[in-house]
Amino acid sequence: MVEINGFRGLRYSFSNLSDVITQPYDKITDEMQEEYYKKQYNYARLILNRESHASAAKTLREWIDKGILKKDEVDSIYPLEQEFRYKGKTFVRRGFFAIFKLDENDVVKHEKTLSKPKEDRLKLLRETECDLEPIFLLYDKDVKVSYEEKIAEGTEAGVKNSLYRISGEEVERIRNALLHEKVLIADGHHRYEVALEYLKEKGAEYKMAVFVSMRDPALIILPTHRLLYDVTLGEEEKSRMRKLFDVEEIKTMREPEKHEFIMYDGSRIFSLRPKTYNFDEREHTKDYWMLDTAIFQRLVIEEAFGIQDIEAHVKYVREANEAMIGKNDLLFLLHPTGIEEVNKVSAHGEVMPQKSTDFYPKLPSGMVAYDLRD
Repeated sequence: MVEINGFRGLRYSFSNLSDVITQPYDKITDEMQEEYYKKQYNYARLILNRESHASAAKTLREWIDKGILKKDEVDSIYPLEQEFRYKGKTFVRRGFFAIFKLDENDVVKHEKTLSKPKEDRLKLLRETECDLEPIFLLYDKDVKVSYEEKIAEGTEAGVKNSLYRISGEEVERIRNALLHEKVLIADGHHRYEVALEYLKEKGAEYKMAVFVSMRDPALIILPTHRLLYDVTLGEEEKSRMRKLFDVEEIKTMREPEKHEFIMYDGSRIFSLRPKTYNFDEREHTKDYWMLDTAIFQRLVIEEAFGIQDIEAHVKYVREANEAMIGKNDLLFLLHPTGIEEVNKVSAHGEVMPQKSTDFYPKLPSGMVAYDLRD
């Protein structure tokens, strides 16, 4: 069961947050950081400080001393509405900030993690002693949540984020409604594992999260594309590709279909369709092997190119035009993973390859924080 509670949110003392909220730390580029830093109290100074994690901690305490950040007086849950447009339509995704007691048996993971981001976030947590960014958790039921007391709002990356507050008996009602639920991590696997490590070090039992129902019609997953850099596409690699895929050159870049990859080498574009899905089910379940990210991992990364150190040769991009294609680089477009696939694979207790899901929009950082010294 998942045990959630309200908490005394640490929040900006003003209600218009458009100048201070940011994307999650791992989505902030150098250019974005530069823009964020133009605002005196922007949250990037805490989650991605230019100088050091110690400087971030110092800035945090200064902002608290100045009253820029204030802590609510009573334990609360903080409902969140995110209004955004996608493919010409307007959506509103609803969830709520709460803290939950750390127990690996109650939280289902679905993606592998990388070591460097975890080391970095753990160092920041040690310095600040503050849970600055939530993880994104999914639960499989309908829970009525009140959106009446709006306390702040802010627009970031074209998404309007509205924060509300509920306390007292309503917190207990929501807590009881989810008490016997297992939850699935949609986003924030690295932060979750860092919280578990910090629990061992400091005994901090709770982690802040935003809880969203899997039944929310505004729950959208985007594809995460792969940029293979510093690789060789020689005759040997091309021969392997032809054995593994039906390869067809196409004239224009387009979204791939399910079980298709679009490859761009900087001048030519190819459609790749696997010739087989007959993988070893002693290694993973059939549901796992039906994931495009798993097929890509096995056939492209491992068999075609023989890549063993993923962090040294693979970058992840949301938009094709984000990728800078160098001489020895290849861009691969993937089809998005569906929520049904996530459920099936996680039900087997399996974890997907890195960056198998990209839930859109991202949760904003800076709406509320959880002081672990409480």
